[in-house]
Amino acid sequence: MQNTDCQLFGDSVEEELLLNGKGSTKEQREELLKECGLLAWKDRHPATLSGGQKQRLTLAVSDWIDTPVLILDEPTSGLDFKNMVRISKHLKSLAQKGKTILIITHDYEFAAMTCNRVLHFRDAGRTETFPLQGNLPRLYSCLMCQ
Repeated sequence: MQNTDCQLFGDSVEEELLLNGKGSTKEQREELLKECGLLAWKDRHPATLSGGQKQRLTLAVSDWIDTPVLILDEPTSGLDFKNMVRISKHLKSLAQKGKTILIITHDYEFAAMTCNRVLHFRDAGRTETFPLQGNLPRLYSCLMCQ
């Protein structure tokens, strides 16, 4: 969901992970929070986080649940460039571990640095798919079409 406030239920950032990752160790939780740039805020209530921090926390939780497929809708909303790069690297590492990640985005930079394949939904229910490597102009035209 794009509204992160509807997805966070814990009394702290760390508790949010505990709600979704039972059996985890403190070290595992801290490593994930460090990867997402949230370790310094582990004791804070999620409602006190900035929009970008909440976005990164919901991504950490989705990673923590450990499903084989992640579907992310506009995962870069509220993120600055530094944290967009951080999330891109994290998602690529998950993909290398065998996860399938579907990203719905209008963010050209994020798509270009993160994705390896594009599925473009066109008009009248038509779709096209193509590898991203070597096709950045095609990606740009998909994102810019009306």
